[in-house]
Amino acid sequence: MRSAGIEERLREHIANDAAQVPVPPQVAIRILRAVEASRPRPVRPRKGMLQFAAGMAFVLLLVAGVVWMRTAQMSAAIVNGSWSSAPAMAAGRGYQTATLLPNGKVLVVAGSQTIRILASAELYDPRTRTWSSAGALRTPRSLQTATLLRNGKVLVVGGSEVQPYYLGSLASAELYDPQSNTWASAASMHTARSSHTATLLADGRVLVIGGIEASNDVTGSVLATAELYDPVTNTWSWTAPMPVGRARHVAILLADHRVLVVGGTGSPGAVFSGYLRTAEIYDPAAQSWSSAADMSFARFYATGTLLPDGRVLVVGDDGVNERTAETFDPGSDRWLPVPDPGVGRARAVATPGAGWASQWHGARRGWGRRNQC
Repeated sequence: MRSAGIEERLREHIANDAAQVPVPPQVAIRILRAVEASRPRPVRPRKGMLQFAAGMAFVLLLVAGVVWMRTAQMSAAIVNGSWSSAPAMAAGRGYQTATLLPNGKVLVVAGSQTIRILASAELYDPRTRTWSSAGALRTPRSLQTATLLRNGKVLVVGGSEVQPYYLGSLASAELYDPQSNTWASAASMHTARSSHTATLLADGRVLVIGGIEASNDVTGSVLATAELYDPVTNTWSWTAPMPVGRARHVAILLADHRVLVVGGTGSPGAVFSGYLRTAEIYDPAAQSWSSAADMSFARFYATGTLLPDGRVLVVGDDGVNERTAETFDPGSDRWLPVPDPGVGRARAVATPGAGWASQWHGARRGWGRRNQC
């Protein structure tokens, strides 16, 4: 049989033989009440809290499901190579620049239309798939460069302010501040230039190389000069010139912080000529140039992409070598052929993809040139 608890024994003593209880009945009753009060009582969950918790769990599961579905769809779209339409910009433009900002938005700057040069800029937000105004530059320009600086601002340099293309080269520079969505003047270069390159160096400075200095398309000259912009002091300084003047070339920052410059043209004219297959390397530490091995093909308006293994992939040409590609190995100073990209391309863009493979985007050579106007 179950042994009697203290409550039962106390009650029996009080009811049957109060004289045997060593304490008065009133004290015994108080003891019983104290025992009853000391018993832990089961906590009943509040109905409202349960409903709230269940609702939150449902919402979290729903959000997780939506994110998973979108991620799966996005991955499938990338793997399958599918495209989806995006809203159009407020202004059609060619020879513009597009810069990915730290906040994930894309800044599209200036460019040209058939009869005029643009000063407007736009921001694309991939999360909302919408375009918004990014103000206007102080000077309309086309064929400029845009470089994202370490401080988050975008440096826009040079270009052309006159139609047709390549005329009225500019020395001016401007800075875009994403925080305030405003433009401000920066120090001007020593030399006006368009169709040049601008490369962000490891120390935060910007190296501007070559290009065309032209008041008109006939008497313009191709530049061998190079300049360095210091964002901290907002100043330009000369650095060693290239051995060969070139425009419409490619400049790539290597893994060892040197800059590889390849191809381009030595002629400023509208009838492109003087295509180059030479390559040079700039050393920022020594501020000097050295020759690199020549490419297998002369090419200009090609694309250059640094691969994860330190090699450089160069694709396309606006001439007869539009369907060729090759890689440069800085360690051995050698160019090696790679498979034919399949479609002739010039003025395209190249982005490293998964598995070290590069994805080639852009138009066929002739079509791309005509439709960028």
